Amino acid sequence: MTDDEYLRAVRDEAHRRYTAPPFVHATWYWRYHILIVERIAMELLDLHPDADTRSVMLLVWLHDIGKTTGVADTRAETKILAADIIERHGLGSEYSRRFVAVVAVLDAKENLPQSRLEVQIASSADGCSHLVGPFLSIYWQENHREPVEDLLAENRRKIEVAWEKKIVLPEARRAFFSRYQRALESAGALPLRLLGGD
Repeated sequence: MTDDEYLRAVRDEAHRRYTAPPFVHATWYWRYHILIVERIAMELLDLHPDADTRSVMLLVWLHDIGKTTGVADTRAETKILAADIIERHGLGSEYSRRFVAVVAVLDAKENLPQSRLEVQIASSADGCSHLVGPFLSIYWQENHREPVEDLLAENRRKIEVAWEKKIVLPEARRAFFSRYQRALESAGALPLRLLGGD
């Protein structure tokens, strides 16, 4: 199996899992999260031709795969399911063991600026994806019975985690800074002056 065939097989399986029950977000997660992460990651890979595309794409497609099972401990489930998918499609147990260790770094959101370039790309793409498209709006739709202030607070938390912990590449931070500010405003964090100035 060629590398392209391998990646296509993993992507196809990820697509099936993200778009089918029991995944609670099956109607939108692939299209409005994973594919946006993929697009941003591909653009970042264009800026970093020395990065390993296979590693980045596997992180993009599998970083949330544990959520598709409906199990409460999604981090542990992601490691188990990602390892299974990688081994079943032919990369072997040693590669899957190393990959699971990389996923743990991504999940921990600690020391990401010092991590491998591939992790920084996947993490930055994931964080940026929360600031573009309907990701935050869909949270409102899915939780519409919650108090507005709680929904705003949770979206602000998601935005800050994305900005402060996930988006580590300088070029991604530059490109998404205005989106970060707009996202904060849409989550109720308004600037002191709306027309600008000091």
